[in-house]
Amino acid sequence: MLAMEITSRYYYQRGRIENSLANDPDVLKAIEVIEDKALYASVLNGTYKPVIVDNEEDIIDESSEEEEEEND
Repeated sequence: MLAMEITSRYYYQRGRIENSLANDPDVLKAIEVIEDKALYASVLNGTYKPVIVDNEEDIIDESSEEEEEEND
């Protein structure tokens, strides 16, 4: 909070926005995806299969379900 206030005093709105992006969870996730070349490529070419979380105990990995169906 203090960093935001100091930044806005010296750099106005632009500084406040730049400072807030450093801790933004969406921006951090985007950077993580871009840095993971295989994941990034799979998203771009449409083969990415997301992991769906229904609740904290259930994690459904769609790609493993498809593999199980193919093996049956």
